[in-house]
Amino acid sequence: MRCGDRSECSARGGSGRGGPSAKVPPLGLAGRSPHSQPSVPPVAPLRPAWPAGGNMVDVFSGRLLVSKNGRSVDPEEALQNKVVGLYFSAGWCSPCRDFTPILCDFYKELLEGKRPPAPFEVVFISSDHSAEEMAGYMNAMHGDWLALPFHDPYKHDLKKKYNITAIPKLVIVKQTGEVITDKGRKQIRDKGLSCFRNWLEVAEIFQNFSS
Repeated sequence: MRCGDRSECSARGGSGRGGPSAKVPPLGLAGRSPHSQPSVPPVAPLRPAWPAGGNMVDVFSGRLLVSKNGRSVDPEEALQNKVVGLYFSAGWCSPCRDFTPILCDFYKELLEGKRPPAPFEVVFISSDHSAEEMAGYMNAMHGDWLALPFHDPYKHDLKKKYNITAIPKLVIVKQTGEVITDKGRKQIRDKGLSCFRNWLEVAEIFQNFSS
């Protein structure tokens, strides 16, 4: 299933280039979505939209990320000294649902198939229509990576910063937040695990890693 003959969807929703919204698998038996409004961490109202300098920890300063199972995660603990993939995606987007399993295998191989695990993390930034759709998409298809909570308005700043007009988009960034490549999706499809070595070299994060 594709969005017509296109390989991307409009980031604004299923009524754009991506066609009608695809059905998202229902939530699991746990019931309430961990991404629903009551669980959203407070956002400091006076915090600048984008920090000057700093690193990825600073980019998410004052916020908590969430794991696939809804556990709150401190960005400082999770992102320090890692190459980070910002994954802009949504469950209603057919090309997203096509690429997500590929990203999942890539992530699993890097973190579970290497000793030590590769210094890599993914942060999902959702363009789903609701917190429930986001949770359903994560539970059904995502790897054990992190996400910005659905109701955090900071996702709009990130989309603007990285010029996200269509999804899926995998933006690979350094610790500074500087872009290594905004073609992470294509590079993974074309090169597989070997592209990570290039990202690692550009990011200047040195670790004993063999692809």
